[in-house]
Amino acid sequence: MTDTISRLHAAVCRDPEDVAARLVMADALDEDGQADRAAFIRRSVASGLTFYPESANEPPPFHDNWPE
Repeated sequence: MTDTISRLHAAVCRDPEDVAARLVMADALDEDGQADRAAFIRRSVASGLTFYPESANEPPPFHDNWPE
């Protein structure tokens, strides 16, 4: 996981209802060649889905292969 994506992931985990942070993360994932993850985030925002992680240091449960 790039440093930028790591910071954005932490920001989203701190405040999962912050739509702007989630969309910025989607843009960063797109730029990093992770279009599928970016599309998932955009669809979750559009549908109102919110992810509440237990820890900002843990990968999200919806994907077993979240980049290290």
